[in-house]
Formats: sequence, structure tokens, C-alpha cells
Amino acid sequence: MKNMEAFPYICTMCNKSFTEWGNMKIHQCLHTGECPYACEMCNKSFTDQCTLKKHQHVHTGEQPFTCKVCNRSFLEWGNLKRHKRLHTEELPYKCDLCNKSFTSKDAAKDHLHVCSV
Repeated sequence: MKNMEAFPYICTMCNKSFTEWGNMKIHQCLHTGECPYACEMCNKSFTDQCTLKKHQHVHTGEQPFTCKVCNRSFLEWGNLKRHKRLHTEELPYKCDLCNKSFTSKDAAKDHLHVCSV
């Protein structure tokens, strides 16, 4: 059970709790279908301004996150973080069956399907 002090904001429609009021409001848009943030270029609507801003990069081609080692650019910070592991040879995700290591959780998950056959 979640600590109510840590998750004080509760959705009145499904009782899911949140640490921040803004996250609860974004969540409630899933119930109401409300998407108040519209892209001026294609009229696609989003529940929050952050997601709209990320979407707008599709139209501008901007990729604001750049690798300092090879100058490859990415739309999302998480993709850059995963990419940087190629340079550092960091392999934080390990197969529980054969101990082979991977740069991403998805790669380890894909491998598990092969390894468990």
C-alpha cells in the first residue's frame, strides 16, 4: 500500500494516487479524453505541454541531445543515455540464464526470448 503522505493526490475517477498534482491532472485526461495542448502544425492534441514540445521536434527535425564523443544527436535524453553506453562499454543489464550483458533493458529482454528456448 502506498504511503498517503508520499502520494497525496488521488484521481477521483479511479483512485490512482500521485506524488504531484500536475501528474494527477495529466492522468485525469485519460478519463475525460481532454487534450488541451494542440500542435499548431498538424493539430494533433496532447494531455500535457511537455509531450507537445517533444512532438514538435518531429516537425522541426531538432534533436536536442548530442553525444559529446561522436556528435550523434537524439530526440530524447534516454536514447542518448543508452547510446553513450556504446562508448563506455557499460553493460548494466544481465541475462539471468547465461550472464550475458547488454546496454539496454530491451536488448536483454529480447535476448531472454532466445536464451530461454
